[in-house]
Amino acid sequence: MNRISSLSRTLFPLVSFAGLIFVSAELIMQLYNSSLCGTEGCKIVTNSARYGDITMLLPGIAVFLILTLLSEINLSLHEKRLDSLVNFTLIAALLAEGFFVGYQAFRVHTPCVFCLAVFAVFAVLGIMRIIGGHTGVFSGFAGFVVIFSLFYLVLPAASNCNCIRNNQLVLFYSENCPHCKTIKSLCKDCDLQINEFPAEEHSRFLKNMNIDEVPVLFINGEAEKRILIGEVKIQEYLSNISYNKEKSAWMSELFSTSAHAGTCKAGESCED
Repeated sequence: MNRISSLSRTLFPLVSFAGLIFVSAELIMQLYNSSLCGTEGCKIVTNSARYGDITMLLPGIAVFLILTLLSEINLSLHEKRLDSLVNFTLIAALLAEGFFVGYQAFRVHTPCVFCLAVFAVFAVLGIMRIIGGHTGVFSGFAGFVVIFSLFYLVLPAASNCNCIRNNQLVLFYSENCPHCKTIKSLCKDCDLQINEFPAEEHSRFLKNMNIDEVPVLFINGEAEKRILIGEVKIQEYLSNISYNKEKSAWMSELFSTSAHAGTCKAGESCED
């Protein structure tokens, strides 16, 4: 048992350093508008960060750096004076991961592979500390379970989008969507009052309506509520509005979400 404990103590700074390299690599890629994670969950979590993904990566880098330095100092000096600080930092990290993992599982319902990989590193570090005799780290895992469970017990607030409520025509688009550019150009040519919003800023609202493609046009008329998805359907509708503009005639159908021709996945690169 002493041999396993000694091995875990030796490997701890190496695993911490690996986590530091992993998160630092993601930070560097973010600076160049790229990412190690290409899943939808990663994009949703990034869009949910108040000040962007970088502000979430910096604390991760700081935690892994602290764990690496403190554990390496302890190992080099053959002492245990910094063990309490290592344990405290690791417990705090596990509590934070309970929030992030719970948010993915019960709020966005989509996994962020990068976030889960970071949690896996912290979990491995926690297990190594417990094997090394630091049973206090059990409290970190217990706290993780409690915080994770709270996301399941507390229902999320209903998703609101005031941009729809006060506007008659609302277009959701993505900058990397050529179909969206075509529709935006057509709106200008038709001289129509259309309010435009980036889909990424309202991803939760669109996801709750099971919409993951752009362009999307919401028609919020007094006698008509419609959702049109795709360049073809929106173009047909705008052409009809333009033709009947003098009569102020809103066109047929109360609600439409038919076949999506001329669309791009929201938040993803797209070509014609």
